[in-house]
Amino acid sequence: MHNANLFKAEDLIQARESLNRVSLLKEQRMIVDNLVRVALKYIDIDELALRGFFLMAIQVWQKKRMIPIREIRTMIPAAREKYVSEMFDELERILQKILKDKSNIPLIKRAVEESRQHYIKHYASRPIPTQ
Repeated sequence: MHNANLFKAEDLIQARESLNRVSLLKEQRMIVDNLVRVALKYIDIDELALRGFFLMAIQVWQKKRMIPIREIRTMIPAAREKYVSEMFDELERILQKILKDKSNIPLIKRAVEESRQHYIKHYASRPIPTQ
């Protein structure tokens, strides 16, 4: 972890408030929690706030794509990887936008990329559930 206080307090509060705006399935919550833990290895930020930023990115992606996040679980691996990668792009934009010091952008890029690769390696190819 590097450089505490990367973000303004009000941005962290706003991120925590976003926790209730996205409805995830139990499996999806577990995935997000694991991805947050990966990112926390690279950036020093409150865990709840980072989870909130992940959910903000999902919310932005859902609005742009007009696809509910719950549909990701029924997609083929290539589609999952593509769409979740778009969510990580949104996350990176959100985090870079609110950084106090832009010299920390490489740190944000690394945290997001490591989380993205963790998703691809561990979750993109998981079995499609049968109802």
